Amino acid sequence: MIRQSLVLAAAVLTLAACSKPKPGAPESDVVPMPNATTPPPGASTPPARPAGPAEPAQARTDEFAVSGASVTQVEWLSDIDAKMFSNAGGDPAINGLLTYIAFPPESPDEDWAVYQVGDFEEWKVTEHGPGRVVLQVRVSRIDQSSGNPVTEDKRLIVSFGESGGSRTVTVAPAA
Repeated sequence: MIRQSLVLAAAVLTLAACSKPKPGAPESDVVPMPNATTPPPGASTPPARPAGPAEPAQARTDEFAVSGASVTQVEWLSDIDAKMFSNAGGDPAINGLLTYIAFPPESPDEDWAVYQVGDFEEWKVTEHGPGRVVLQVRVSRIDQSSGNPVTEDKRLIVSFGESGGSRTVTVAPAA
């Protein structure tokens, strides 16, 4: 449990470092990717080759960097200013993707607000808009009568809002 908490904390810090720039960010804070030319269909692209000297990468062994490697999937939900993400960390035989929704801090002295929404084998966002995200998930469980794993696909609605000055997040099955 402590390890999962450390992994989650490091993942949140990693996600915070990868935040989408705020609208209207100073131009110097947003560096555009160079335009890559897409070859015409059927044309081959030559393999990349060095264009300068190689620089060694430094190994990182701190908990922040190592735990950040547990993040398996991130989806930015720009229209609702939130992220869905998962960490590899549950039981890998049954599910194993601890999945969260995270909301950025309101001010620099606050932390991300992170809520666990499930433990899945797979997930993808199929809809999102104000106050809700719809997930398509694959979940496994052990059948109590046979002892065999049973896998099912289902949809979930993650709803969120404010109540009494604090954020609420709920997860419900979708029809």
